[in-house]
Amino acid sequence: MSVLRPSYVLRGIGSNATSIADCAGLHIVGTADGRVTLWSKTTRRVVWETALSGSNGVSSVAILSKTSEVVTIAAFGRDGTVFVVKVTLADAGYQGHIKGHSLGTCSLANASFSPLLPETPSLSLVPGPEPEHVTVLRVQTDTQGEVGMMAQGVMQIDESLDKHGMVTATLCQQPIAWVGYENGSVCAWDTTNDEPTLQLDMPVLSEAVCALAFSADHIFIGGACDKLVSLITETVDGTVTAAKAAEASLPKRGINAIAVRPDAKVVAIGCWDHTIRLFKSKKLKALAVLTCHHDAIHAVLYDDHARLVAAGKDGRISVWDV
Repeated sequence: MSVLRPSYVLRGIGSNATSIADCAGLHIVGTADGRVTLWSKTTRRVVWETALSGSNGVSSVAILSKTSEVVTIAAFGRDGTVFVVKVTLADAGYQGHIKGHSLGTCSLANASFSPLLPETPSLSLVPGPEPEHVTVLRVQTDTQGEVGMMAQGVMQIDESLDKHGMVTATLCQQPIAWVGYENGSVCAWDTTNDEPTLQLDMPVLSEAVCALAFSADHIFIGGACDKLVSLITETVDGTVTAAKAAEASLPKRGINAIAVRPDAKVVAIGCWDHTIRLFKSKKLKALAVLTCHHDAIHAVLYDDHARLVAAGKDGRISVWDV
């Protein structure tokens, strides 16, 4: 197994980097002290940032929509608020507009957002009013380009089923919502109707699910244990089925984040042991270990140039051509 070095590393964030999103020439970073920061990929410097007042730290960031002039960002605060940040890309600089949507108590789970499509509500998931709940949001832009959010329903495991514990990971694959729980189970919910319906309830890991990612007909799952698991999934007539496709063992426990390369051939995971590990997606065969961080990796993604980007608790953002 080879050891590689990053193409470049962004430093000086000044806080734990909790989340990251990609937008053309920008790295968008959320931090534990409640900031959203935009870094230029060209100059590798901060071009704009804002502090989300009262957020108690940013748990997730995502791109809702983008044009040549405006980027609309969703940032989920650990206080349970969704902030919509509209950034205007003008010669005069970046100007942010923020409005908060209070949605109840925040759990440990990150929010997950789908990109906005013209005249079509997108599916987004945020922690619900109770630790074991997930709130389904419908997010849409109006004719003036303003973003509106409406809570559609709450996903709640029936009390007659085994206790799943709190929600610890979410993933949007519209109209299916994937949810990971504290007991290591993964559930698939159909969000087509106003009240989400449970389609699949499958025990996968021996400990809490911390990360979910998808590619085509596969779901990749990692968490607090020392396993990375892939499921092959199928949806027929609204019914979701899944079966284990592959499993990989790690030398140390703990996966915080998973990303699938755009060609679907490689899966990257961000680990508690400060490493980023690469696997072949089909059989989960180990390919490489990437090291440059000094603390846990909180987020990984592939950018629009198919470069791997990782955000760490050490406040670093590393970029890799792998």
